[in-house]
Amino acid sequence: MPPLVWYNRCPMTQSKKEKRVLKAEAREVLGQKVAGLRREGILPGNLFGNGQKSESIQAEKKVVEKLYGETGDTQVVYVSLGEGKESPALFDEIQYAPTKGGMTHFSLKRVNLKEKVTAWVEVKLMGENKVAGAVVVMVNNEIEVEALPTDLPEAFVIDISKLENIDESVSFAQLDYDKEKVKLLINDEDMNKPVVLLEAVKVEEEPAKEEAVEGEEETKAEAEAAPEDAGKEAPAAEEKAE
Repeated sequence: MPPLVWYNRCPMTQSKKEKRVLKAEAREVLGQKVAGLRREGILPGNLFGNGQKSESIQAEKKVVEKLYGETGDTQVVYVSLGEGKESPALFDEIQYAPTKGGMTHFSLKRVNLKEKVTAWVEVKLMGENKVAGAVVVMVNNEIEVEALPTDLPEAFVIDISKLENIDESVSFAQLDYDKEKVKLLINDEDMNKPVVLLEAVKVEEEPAKEEAVEGEEETKAEAEAAPEDAGKEAPAAEEKAE
């Protein structure tokens, strides 16, 4: 049986993170009127948090979508609202259209670069499963961590081609990240539990067909006919008795 393959191609996290800036504007259009902005390719959003008032903002939809594709929820975005002011923030919530799937609204949460935050970091796979008769099982597809905003990992990347045997796994303790800057928010006793593992492929056996037992049909037919035969013989016995 050829090896089952399940893999995700993804770039390794760069050691030096690129500064990403979102050029936005203060938004005056509110409520249902934002539908007009969307038709013009402008995406409504909000900027909030870090003890400051919430601001209604807007930016080009294509720019926001591209930026979010690069940063996800764990990479700092510097929101520029003009006047040389940039606010470090993390994407907090993205809303999508239920049918077409495109973005309809975004929210960014301001962060203090000197204060630690918590975030869910995605687990990504790279490489190929080369073990015959095995399938890759993602036990955890994201992990909660605590770190300074600029130290948050882009992703936990696992090379599944290094798994060589069925039941072999990569545990939380074996993940590759800067342990001096990032803390996994899990119990110590769970550190050796698997994040990803190889399991044997389960082959479902077809239920055995019931074979007719020799003479079974005849026995069943005799049993069904017995009451009828007994009813016919009863009068004959009475006549003999008379």
